[in-house]
Formats: sequence, C-alpha cells, structure tokens
Amino acid sequence: MIISGLSLGGAEGNLLKLVERIDPERFLPIVVSLSGAGLLAHEIRNTGVLLHELRMERRFLASMRKLLQISRQVRPDVIHGWMYHGNAAASLAAMFLRPTPAVVHGIRASPLAPGEAKRLTRFLLKFGGPLSHLASRVLYNAHSAANAHEAQYQYCRTRRQVISNGFDTDAFRPAPLSALSVRDELGIAPTAQLVGLMGRYHPMKDHENFFLAAREVSKALPNAHFLLAGEGLTNENKSLAELIARSMLGARVHLLGPRRDMPRLLASLDVLASASAYGEAFPNVIGEAMSCGVVCVATSVGDSAAIIGDTGYVVPPRDPNELAARLKVALALSSDERRLRGEAARTRIVKMYSLTGCVEDHMQLYQSLAQKRQY
Repeated sequence: MIISGLSLGGAEGNLLKLVERIDPERFLPIVVSLSGAGLLAHEIRNTGVLLHELRMERRFLASMRKLLQISRQVRPDVIHGWMYHGNAAASLAAMFLRPTPAVVHGIRASPLAPGEAKRLTRFLLKFGGPLSHLASRVLYNAHSAANAHEAQYQYCRTRRQVISNGFDTDAFRPAPLSALSVRDELGIAPTAQLVGLMGRYHPMKDHENFFLAAREVSKALPNAHFLLAGEGLTNENKSLAELIARSMLGARVHLLGPRRDMPRLLASLDVLASASAYGEAFPNVIGEAMSCGVVCVATSVGDSAAIIGDTGYVVPPRDPNELAARLKVALALSSDERRLRGEAARTRIVKMYSLTGCVEDHMQLYQSLAQKRQY
C-alpha cells in the first residue's frame, strides 16, 4: 500500500484500520509512506506491519529509487495506491516489475475546485484520468466521488468499484457518562446543549458557514455551546479567531485542536454538524457520530445524505440559514425523540457500514486480483 503521508486524517485512519484487521494468514501488507513520519506511523508499526518512509519531499530522486528497490524486493501481487500521489507511485512501481502486479488506484475524495489544491495535486488528479485505464481496479469509498471523477476527468468507468468506509462500532458507541465528563472538562453546565464540528481547518470544511449558523442558533438557544476538534482548530489560528469574533459567540466556542479521544467527544454531543462546501466523498465523522447514537445535520456533499438516510437532516452547502434552521430543529427534539433517532442512526451504521464488512470486501478484492496476476 502506497500513501502520500501518515498524518491524522480520514484516508490515513482508514488505511490503519485496514492493516490492523487484515487476515495475516491471507495477506502480508506492507505500507510505503511517500513523505516522512506522521502521527499514525507509530500506530502502523505497532500492528507489526512493515512501514517504509521515503521522505520524497526532501529527496525526490533518491526516494523514487528506494520505492523501486522496495518493490523489487517485495515483488507484490497487488499494489494499492491511496489517493492521487499514491496512485501515480503505484503505477510507476508496477511498470518495472515482472510479472506485473495488479494495481489498485484508491480515491477517497471528490475532486477539489480549481485553485483549492496544490499544483502537483491538480496535475496528478488530471493525469490520473488516463492513468486509471491502465489500473486493474479504480477503487472509491463513495459513489459521488466515482461519478465526479468519471464525468470531469474521464476516469475509467469499467474498472470502477466502490467500497464504503467501515466503522468500529465497538469503539464508537453511545456513552452517557461522556456527556458529563466532556462538559466538566469544558467548564460548562451538565445541561448545556453541545453541537460538535470535527475535522481539520480547511476551506472545504467551510467553518465560516458553520459559525454563521451557530450565531443564529445561539440567539434562539442561549444554552447551546459549540465544540470543535481537529488540526488547526486552536486559539492560535488567527483566521479562525476572526471568524469566532465576528460570530460574537465568545466563550460558547470550545477549540480542542487534534484529539485522540474522538469516540468520547462524539458521544458527548447532542448534535453533530458537518458544514462542508465541497471536496467530501465519505465523511468519516458522520458515520462515527451516528455509531455513537448522535443525530447529524450535514450539508449535501459527497455521500453524506446516503449515510444519514432519514436519521438526521441534510441541507444545501453554503446556506447558513438552512443549516441553522435544521440545527435548531435537532436541538429542539425531546430527549426521547433524540434517543430514538440516535438509536436508528447507530443501527444504520451497524447494518450498512460495518468495519468487518469493509475489511472483508478489501480482502476479497485483493484475492481476486492476485489470482488473475500473470506469471
């Protein structure tokens, strides 16, 4: 498996969940990170999986030689690229191997708007279209992402496969005591209503949309507080601080930065908000919150509406008035109504998006491709 890096993100976290649970009697996974060590590198090594870090951002040619050396030593049956950089590297490595391994191009996001991605990423996104016709399989985690890549960049339709993200419903589960402990940590009343927005600080997440909506919610519900956790969500972020100042929410906003206790934080929420404007394919945080029995209000980007079903609320992107209206509806639910919706949300995740099923689908894909490999 070749991935661009191992920072704390959705794609990286899903790779970790996969290698943790893959059957070692059927497969021997090896991970190659094109960049240096990230937050998840230690956890991947703790699984016993061999990890190579190439640091390509510092020494491109040496890293490419190292990638080819690793490929020749391992002689893999399947090379699975994760995201655009990993897909290009997977195809390149396979070109120099005989017999040629099967190549899986893994795409885990919707295409970003022009100007929203770095120049190299934009190039690899476009180049990935013709390159995908040489891959054995083009694997997406969301139907919306597959449709967008095929329509906009001519990615190969005939080799498309979709395996939705899976969720650890044992780790992410309702935990009533979390509601009290998190409110105690934040220094707010046990009865305070808590709205969460989880994920890194990035234009695609549209924090401005969220804070415009939160301001309207706060006017109607003086007991509402807003919890944000993720990379860049700290008081040191000046642009974020300006958004908060304009929203006039003051001490009702709680910035926690990156956290490793996400199941606890999610289980403490009354409502999970996802305000993204674009770029999402299969937002993990929605499935994780639903698994915790939390009602979700999300913008209709990626597969968000398909994940939520009728258990929560879906609104148009970039519409803070509608987002605020649905947040107020969700917060106005009685405790019994919220509990019933939360139970329905968790049941939906358990039945449709289990981690066990996701891992098995990947193993079946690898098995079928390995059997077709030409010797």
